[in-house]
Amino acid sequence: MRYLIASSSRQRTLATISGSKLVQQPLRLVLTILFSSAFAATILSVTYDITVKDSDDPYITTAEIALDGFAEAGIPGSFVVDYLPFLKYIPSWMPGAGFKRKAAHWARANEDMCEKPFLHVKDQLVSWMSTIPNIPHQS
Repeated sequence: MRYLIASSSRQRTLATISGSKLVQQPLRLVLTILFSSAFAATILSVTYDITVKDSDDPYITTAEIALDGFAEAGIPGSFVVDYLPFLKYIPSWMPGAGFKRKAAHWARANEDMCEKPFLHVKDQLVSWMSTIPNIPHQS
């Protein structure tokens, strides 16, 4: 699905077409969301041995936030800094620097998406290793 924020007439046309397809086939959107959540749950289960309980699972929501940020930031011209590159040097607390706050939020989500499953496996490995009895070394 394309974002409805478009900077050119061609992008507006594509967004309108995508929007009309969404209206005509809402079940397709629902199935896409369900399959993507199932796909993410399968990857987490196979790779990290994480059982995803539902679609509101923290691992899934963090990945969705990170990927939404990637999708939004990937659209050329979606932020003023794309047109005025010197704005990247202003502090994030200044008015008009909302793009920096969004980028920081997405960066945290991206880091969490990468690090939290790894830390889960690391914690599981440590707890598993603690159950193995120490065998004294005989010399």
